[in-house]
Amino acid sequence: MLKNKICGKHPTIIGERKGLEKLLEVAKIPYIKKVVPGQIKAKGAKGGGGVRFKVTRVDSKGNIKALLANGASVQEIFIITTASNFEQGKEIAEIILKLLEKT
Repeated sequence: MLKNKICGKHPTIIGERKGLEKLLEVAKIPYIKKVVPGQIKAKGAKGGGGVRFKVTRVDSKGNIKALLANGASVQEIFIITTASNFEQGKEIAEIILKLLEKT
């Protein structure tokens, strides 16, 4: 069921199993409708520290844009939420960050 929440045109998720595990953790949150992996870009420098997840912004409708990074690769992640405004979306973003701090 959780994998049904992860969808989109881009089937690749960077970070292999660890990247997928982070997205599945996000998908478990009841306020999340869909997690949509987007475009993958390569940063110029070699990154480190394993798979990282960062919320970059919340839009006026409460949906969230995030980045999933692994080494020198960065993938945009779009998160469709049940929120109806920026404040509710910001609260959901905080829930996501607290959940992923534990993983």
